Amino acid sequence: FKNISIFNAAHEQLFSSNKRIFPHDLMKKIDSITYKRPTALQILDASHFATDKNALIFYYVPIMEYGKLVGIALVQENMEKIQSILEERTGMGATGESYIVGHDYRMRTRSRFFPQRHPGNILVRTEAVINSFANQPGNGILTDYRNVRVLSVYRAINNVDLE
Repeated sequence: FKNISIFNAAHEQLFSSNKRIFPHDLMKKIDSITYKRPTALQILDASHFATDKNALIFYYVPIMEYGKLVGIALVQENMEKIQSILEERTGMGATGESYIVGHDYRMRTRSRFFPQRHPGNILVRTEAVINSFANQPGNGILTDYRNVRVLSVYRAINNVDLE
């Protein structure tokens, strides 16, 4: 993991393994998750708060005492490890690429073809993504986000927290 932060029930940050202070807007999103399912372990996509070129994914871990929520732990995923897996291109030819797209149709991982652009600025409203969001995995020769015809294989990552 990249970072672990602990908050009390009022969302005051008590500890961070890397001394990071989280923005107030992120804590508002945490509040909405806490309101819906306060005792459930959840995954939070906070990529629109990222300052670098990586997705910002947290595991939300409620801290309970006698059935009452007394705090939360936010465990930040190390997206560099996931990015390095996605950048593996063995058997994918000269133009192969793997990437993750959020439900806002924006990339969550870096583009091989636009490495200097923040992934959240790359819109991927393609047939493959639309089909994936409709739980219709597939493959074929399709037009990608660069308007280039590619051999595509796609499927959704089925996780209720990331919808």
